[in-house]
Amino acid sequence: MKIKEPLVHDVPPLSWEELLSSEGKDGLIKTNLKKSLLFESLTFDSLKLEGIDLSDFNAKGCDYTNIIFSHCQMMNFTFEGRYLGRIVFDSCNLLGAKFILSSLNDVIFKGCNLSLANFASARFKNVSFDGCRMNQSFFESNDLKSVKFMDDELNEAVFFKSSLKDIDLSSCKISSMNVGLDDIKGAILNSEQAIGVARMIGVKIKD
Repeated sequence: MKIKEPLVHDVPPLSWEELLSSEGKDGLIKTNLKKSLLFESLTFDSLKLEGIDLSDFNAKGCDYTNIIFSHCQMMNFTFEGRYLGRIVFDSCNLLGAKFILSSLNDVIFKGCNLSLANFASARFKNVSFDGCRMNQSFFESNDLKSVKFMDDELNEAVFFKSSLKDIDLSSCKISSMNVGLDDIKGAILNSEQAIGVARMIGVKIKD
């Protein structure tokens, strides 16, 4: 699976006001934003955001393309129903983030906290989760054929109506998962994980 990287160029920092008044302009933002702001029907394109606190922001109706989010605080951030294309989330705190009904194309999550994140009915195309904490994350009605999990924590993650057939989870940490037999069927697991899954679905293992 080849993921297309964001088309981002380093430029001098822009203020938030300059960014909003220069649609489509490349920018590097390093300032904290006022949480009282409400963003509607904006397209954020060709940006590198570093160390910004976006927790609990209301960005209703915004789409995102060609963006690198690096070391950003994005707890409870909502991408619900939005388009994300050529995005990198690097070492971001996305605890409880909502990706419900969103479209994720060429998106990389690297070293992020995605625990309690909700991906219900999200559409994935070329998406990777690399070294992320995804404990109690929620997947429902997802097609995961073009999703890659590598060195992630998936403890108590929920997979409902989301087939893991041919998905390699062998490098991930899984102490327990909430997953149905139909969803786990065909997943690629290591021997320890396979024993754990067998116990989860009621198989009695005799040493």
